[in-house]
Amino acid sequence: MCTNVGLADTAATAGLTEAEGQALDAAIEVLRQAAAGPAADALATRWAGVRERSGDAAAIRSMQTWCDANGG
Repeated sequence: MCTNVGLADTAATAGLTEAEGQALDAAIEVLRQAAAGPAADALATRWAGVRERSGDAAAIRSMQTWCDANGG
C-alpha cells in the first residue's frame, strides 16, 4: 500500500494526474481486500473520504504520514 502512495506522490509531482489517481485507487483497494482485515478497511474508508472531501494531495499526505509512522 505504501509503495502505491509513493507512486501517487511521484506522479503528482510530475503532473501525471491520471497515474496519480490510479496509484491512489490501488493503495485504497489493497486495504479493502478481505485478507487485510477490518482495521485496514476502516483506513481505506477514512482515506477515501479525505480524498473525496479534500482531494488527492490531502489523501497522499495523510497516507504518507501513516506509512512513515508505521514503517511503510
